[in-house]
Amino acid sequence: MVEIEIFYIQNTLIFRQKHSELVIIPQHVDNLKTLEDPKTFSQYFLEHALVNRSARKLFTAWLRKDSGLWKKTYEILKRGEDDLKGHLREKD
Repeated sequence: MVEIEIFYIQNTLIFRQKHSELVIIPQHVDNLKTLEDPKTFSQYFLEHALVNRSARKLFTAWLRKDSGLWKKTYEILKRGEDDLKGHLREKD
């Protein structure tokens, strides 16, 4: 599986795989950080943070390939620190 890169820079979350990229803007990142319940977190992420159908379809396709993507996303947001290297690579 090709790795999904997760960047957390200036309160913005960026997912990248090959030539596809999803950006979660700071307003949604702030809201996601306040959510503790995993179901509420995932529901908000899919319904609000991913602002269009194409983004939701891409992210759900990534979820089917990487079951740990939710956990990685949640942990990065809870940590809330910019990655000093510029990005964090997550592999299966």
